[in-house]
Amino acid sequence: MAIWQTQEQFPSETSRTREAVSYLNREIGRESLYQLFDEYFSENPQGEQVTLAVLRWIGRKRMEDMAKAKATAKGKNFDAMRNLVKQHIGLWVAIGLANHYGSQNVETYRQYENGPSSTRKASDSWKPELDWVNSYTPHRLVNQGKI
Repeated sequence: MAIWQTQEQFPSETSRTREAVSYLNREIGRESLYQLFDEYFSENPQGEQVTLAVLRWIGRKRMEDMAKAKATAKGKNFDAMRNLVKQHIGLWVAIGLANHYGSQNVETYRQYENGPSSTRKASDSWKPELDWVNSYTPHRLVNQGKI
């Protein structure tokens, strides 16, 4: 059964995951991401779809441009790199939330305790803008009065 678990209890950030998403900090910028988080949660305090908001903000073209660059650099298939970049964006969101708000204040939806993320399908309300996104991992803020 899926559970909410804080990033403090089971962090998404490791040396490996930090390195995997480092290009996103260079390409997009961590401060811009943090600003988007603040805007999203000010409008959606109970929001769990922050990853979708980030994907919308980045946009399909920019995501695909990053995937093309990675595919060319690595001599890999574009479709595989496109899926990898989308996964990296999701991981970047989890790491960014924990760094920005504190790992004790961010919960991630997981399949089971200390397990992999539990994804949800992108709802129809997001489909007009995100027809290229199938699923995402929900995150939410807790202790918002203390943030």
